[in-house]
Amino acid sequence: MINDTKFIKNVFNGNSSVRYFLYKDDNTYKKNRINFPSEAIGTRINKLALNVQKEKGFITNTNLACFANLPIELGLRGNSPILKGCNRIIYYPNFYTSDKFDITKDHIKKWYTLCKKHSLLPEYFNIKDAVENEAVVFDTSAHSLNMLYIYLCMVRFLAAEPTYVLNVLRMCCTYKINFVVALVFFTYTNVYNINHHFIHVNTYYMKPKNIFNIENIDLGIAAGIYKIIDNKGALDKEGSIFNNTKGFFTVNNTIDSLKSDKFKIPANKLKSSFIPKMLKLSNDELAKRPEIKKLKEYI
Repeated sequence: MINDTKFIKNVFNGNSSVRYFLYKDDNTYKKNRINFPSEAIGTRINKLALNVQKEKGFITNTNLACFANLPIELGLRGNSPILKGCNRIIYYPNFYTSDKFDITKDHIKKWYTLCKKHSLLPEYFNIKDAVENEAVVFDTSAHSLNMLYIYLCMVRFLAAEPTYVLNVLRMCCTYKINFVVALVFFTYTNVYNINHHFIHVNTYYMKPKNIFNIENIDLGIAAGIYKIIDNKGALDKEGSIFNNTKGFFTVNNTIDSLKSDKFKIPANKLKSSFIPKMLKLSNDELAKRPEIKKLKEYI
């Protein structure tokens, strides 16, 4: 059982605003390194004159609160596909810093490393570049809209949800809990704005006061996350659901559709060695495994 008083019990909202630019880049990139635009290297793009960026082909986001307008800006829906030729997004999260909760470069590096290990960032994502430039670049033409939204959320958490990030890192690095399991667990307790997450749960907001007294953590959501990654953001391997809804973010509904049923456990059972193995199994496969008998008390 995990009983650690160093987990952050309060929910602190960081910087929720977003600043990103869309642009076109025809250059190829290596399997493990996407190219940062030369105009952005060594400086924060939000300190540069926006009209200069427009002259160089960079167009800023129209919604500074979230990524909601991104599908329209990419020309996936609406009557004004103003950026249909763009195939790159460079996003500058405003990393959260205060006297109590400081997201350091070490935190950022560890976070990106875990994200990439669990396919929550693309293979070409270069951690060294992202840390040094305090920005990320994604190829918008290489991913479904759902996967792109997941990638952007994983980066945005560093700015918008500092307590969430710090608790997940502690859970993974100190207690060796599966990263996806930790993401789901602390969504119940530490996410300030659930509308800016790619999963949806009924948050407890630290009620009860001891987070490890929470009775029903739905780890079926974690199974849904694994499956949406395997299906590259779609509901099925053929991508039919994505094709029908490509102008909208549907990741929340898709994960709900993919998640394993009846896989709720109390928080104090999170350290079970069977959990990471079983999350990747279907419901039918779960029923066939002999170790399921050992988990009856939590399912």
